[in-house]
Amino acid sequence: MFAWIVSHPLAYPALEVFHIAGIALLLGSLVLFELRVWGLGPELPVPALARLALRLSLLGFALIGASGLLMFAGQPAELLANRSFVLKMGLVMLAGLNAAQTVLFYEGSP
Repeated sequence: MFAWIVSHPLAYPALEVFHIAGIALLLGSLVLFELRVWGLGPELPVPALARLALRLSLLGFALIGASGLLMFAGQPAELLANRSFVLKMGLVMLAGLNAAQTVLFYEGSP
């Protein structure tokens, strides 16, 4: 059904571009926020930067998820047979659980 993604000369590379752009948004916003927390840029208010970083991180995660699912749909058997891919998905799941736990249990605490 999604075999055209792999066979089309531009579809898979375009998805990779979106995937990498999502990674850049996700990690870039988190690094920027961490640098502020560590003391760089004291003139930037932490709550406002945190809200911006969260929005950019969610946008990046959405790009990563959508493009990743489409790339996976193009060749699921090959990717599931790859141990590195399975390990990567396990680590992504743990990161998602960590983020959810942080939002659910620590958001709004003093």
